Amino acid sequence: MIEDLSTSPTPVIKAEIMNTLGAITNDPKINRRTNYYEYREAYKGKGVDLDKEFASRPKTRKVEGVKDKFFHNNEGTLTSSLAEELPLFANLPGRIGAYFDISVSKTAKQDDQGNSFIDLVIEVKNNWISNGAPKELQDVPEKMTFLVDVTTNTDAESFIGKINVLKEVFLLRGKKANVLCYKDSYGNLGIDRPKILIKQNEKMLGVVGTQLGECINMVASDKFIINRPDSFEKLYREYFMDLMTSIAENATANSVYLKSLVPDPKRALLAKEYDKIVRFIEAYKKTPVTKKLAS
Repeated sequence: MIEDLSTSPTPVIKAEIMNTLGAITNDPKINRRTNYYEYREAYKGKGVDLDKEFASRPKTRKVEGVKDKFFHNNEGTLTSSLAEELPLFANLPGRIGAYFDISVSKTAKQDDQGNSFIDLVIEVKNNWISNGAPKELQDVPEKMTFLVDVTTNTDAESFIGKINVLKEVFLLRGKKANVLCYKDSYGNLGIDRPKILIKQNEKMLGVVGTQLGECINMVASDKFIINRPDSFEKLYREYFMDLMTSIAENATANSVYLKSLVPDPKRALLAKEYDKIVRFIEAYKKTPVTKKLAS
């Protein structure tokens, strides 16, 4: 059994995880990170001072009784890095399956530390919905974008603190999360979506990062190749399925909480948005990996 990698990875395991992280950070096709300065210029072109916009927004770090450590795992462990980096592997077309178009990007630091604390923007388009899905799933939207706050905090108190902030700042107010450093396919800046909070187990991340790293060779200081693609793809699809399941579980919990509150139009609308996320991921789980050959 692999030891608890949150404390002290063995040299061999550490090298394998570094292979995994290196394969992500050195591949420009998948390593998508938001450039704040580009967005600052884009907003400037629309007459908006992005620095002032961020400065004027309330910060959830100031919520009474919530410590700074509740929001981020700041220990800089390899496994906490994996939590934010592993989803980027999905950016390679076809990796998750023949029917999916997926884009995952890390947010700019200003969005990660701003009023919504979003780490990842995950866009998933499921082409199976309109190309072979059963009738009962054809009412599911083809595309969804998730704003995800991911944590690997191991102590229960810290994670409960984050859940409480999610409830107090977003759910009770019927409020969506917001990422300013985002541009959609129409050129519109900024995005509002229901906030998703997920916790990933550090030991699990260590296992996944190690096993993926065993399928990767470093052939130069900045070049990595996947030498066992079939094993890699299978393992990675399982990891991404777990990630999507975690998103659905949080969406379900948020919807249940919203429906337990005193009825309110904003809360009701937000609950419906979370229910749509759950429905979308139900379809995701049923989507075939490969397309059927024409007979």
